[in-house]
Amino acid sequence: MLFSLYLFKSLSTRYRFTILIVCSLFITGCAELLQGDNDESDKDTPLTNADKMPEYKGGNEKLIEYISREVKYPGNAKDMKIEGTVQVSFVVAKDGSVRNAKVEKGVYSDLNNEALRVVKSMSKWIPGEHKGEKVAVKQILPIRFELPDDKQ
Repeated sequence: MLFSLYLFKSLSTRYRFTILIVCSLFITGCAELLQGDNDESDKDTPLTNADKMPEYKGGNEKLIEYISREVKYPGNAKDMKIEGTVQVSFVVAKDGSVRNAKVEKGVYSDLNNEALRVVKSMSKWIPGEHKGEKVAVKQILPIRFELPDDKQ
């Protein structure tokens, strides 16, 4: 299942930029096709698909608000007019904590580090469940950094 949300949100004039957040949290359909069914023999391995996927407390709308509020466009990247999408993977553990965050696909080190910082600082999620048990689930969160159009 591919679930995408697009958000255009202007932040304070101090930063004068717009962040486009592409939340493809549940790119699990493609991963499931490539990986096959989840192997239950290794309970410590995070699943890529669960009966009930993890959810950010308050849902996707609150997740988007959180990311919009927390992401600060790095000055160096802004000066060089660098834009792009950083894909961060992480595991929502059985207790809902965010663990093992890492950049899967980066753009520029300052943007990569900022996206990673924001993901690592997320509060606990509602954990995923599979066959009635709480399980760790791997998620992918693409965050798009986009500067405002000079014509606007």
